[in-house]
Amino acid sequence: MPIPNATATKPTARITTSPPSRQKNPPATARCAGIRARKPGRVEETAPARDPLRPLQAQLRDPPAGRSARTSNLRRDGVGGVDDRRSLLRALIASVLIGLLGGGACVLFYACTQICDQTRLGQPALLYLLPATGLLIVFLYDGLLGDKDLSTGALFRLVQENKPVSPWIAPLIFLSTCLAYLTGGSVGRAGSALQIGGGIGAWTGSRLDGRREDTQPDSREDTRPDGDPAYARRNRLLITCGMSAGFTAILNTPLAGAVFGIEVLVLSRQSWGQLLPALISSYLTWGIAAGFEALTSGGAMAGFDLSYTDFSVPAELFSTLSPVDYGKLALLTLLSTLAARLYCYSRRSVAWSMQRFIKNPYLRVLTGAFLVILITRAIGTMDCNGVGFSYVAGALAGSCAPLSFLWKLLLTIVTLGCGIRGGEIAPNIFIGATFGCALAPLFGLDPCIGAAACLVCVLSSATNCTIAIFIYGCEAICFSPAAALVFLIASVIAHIFSGEMGIYREQPTDRIIWKVL
Repeated sequence: MPIPNATATKPTARITTSPPSRQKNPPATARCAGIRARKPGRVEETAPARDPLRPLQAQLRDPPAGRSARTSNLRRDGVGGVDDRRSLLRALIASVLIGLLGGGACVLFYACTQICDQTRLGQPALLYLLPATGLLIVFLYDGLLGDKDLSTGALFRLVQENKPVSPWIAPLIFLSTCLAYLTGGSVGRAGSALQIGGGIGAWTGSRLDGRREDTQPDSREDTRPDGDPAYARRNRLLITCGMSAGFTAILNTPLAGAVFGIEVLVLSRQSWGQLLPALISSYLTWGIAAGFEALTSGGAMAGFDLSYTDFSVPAELFSTLSPVDYGKLALLTLLSTLAARLYCYSRRSVAWSMQRFIKNPYLRVLTGAFLVILITRAIGTMDCNGVGFSYVAGALAGSCAPLSFLWKLLLTIVTLGCGIRGGEIAPNIFIGATFGCALAPLFGLDPCIGAAACLVCVLSSATNCTIAIFIYGCEAICFSPAAALVFLIASVIAHIFSGEMGIYREQPTDRIIWKVL
């Protein structure tokens, strides 16, 4: 029997005449060119595949042909909405508005907390109202609104996820912190001011934008390649300006406040484009605070001292340091990073334990409030309750109790862990200053210098804001080359050894400096 000829079967003819839908692997050229064969010998054009760059082109709104490549890149990589002259002008006007609204509200908040804190010092019996304060705060947050996560960390998360910020975040934290100060809760107010300023910035942005807050991020018209709506980027800028204004209103450091608002929230290679609007908001807030202090006769009103606490340390003390002293300071600040880590770990552990073993939020806050009362009575003084900035000034002057930093840490983690609301920046300032003042003599160092260095180190470790806290040390404590070197050593050691652990778990991990540079 003869062997059949292979060419007679014509296998290629059967492949070419079969419909393309039956082919398991259609030709690559047909897939790439966006064509398909309907019938043998006939080719029809079809719509090409979805272009992944189409949303980007729509967001850029097809810039005119005469625009330079550099301007096109600016529109593509614009930061916070500041990507051309018109957007820059709108951002500057909005930063002025945020500085007036948010800064004014935060200065008012500072005055109210000063009055509440000094009232408590004059009436120690108000401490026994702390359980009632805790019940009211829990009712406002959990019972009335049903929102258990209106915190500074929640604000960071909402900004990262481009979700609307609740308009209740500012008034609730305003009222809660004032009540906590009035009744002896160990909380801070700078973190609360971040929420107030950020909440006002988000509210202002939603009103100025004129867009619905439920705009989907997959909208073709307003979507960037990373999925952020354009309105969310503009609101992020306003929230940054509001947080900068809040930091400035409480700590009276406008330059550090502007950098802090950027570094704590959106630090990246491009985020420094928000520095100019943040500076405008910060310095407007600083001017409002100075004017308010002048109107109240140097900060005194109705028997209350509303002026800012002086944290300054004489520059002559820093100029006498030797190279050996700088090495001792490095060891001391290294130990202070352990204190910052102890605070962060214990703060989260206490909050987790209370939520796990005491399910009812009202019973939980009652338990924590009674514990605060017992600890305060055991200490025998109320210096560690409230904000404690006058005690910090004493530590920077060289005098404090040896275990005051430990008592402040314990009171703060119990107060915040049980559900009473407030900030965490001021407690870390207290812990750092008293820790350095207590341990500096063991290293043969001046207590004032040890307190200043450890304040910067602990605050930098807790907030993960190395640049802003370095500037804060220069603005608030001492501005001299020798002091700047001390603060630089403390900031670098804090940045290296604290890692990504901080008081705000929701901070983006890519904002660490070595990941940005």
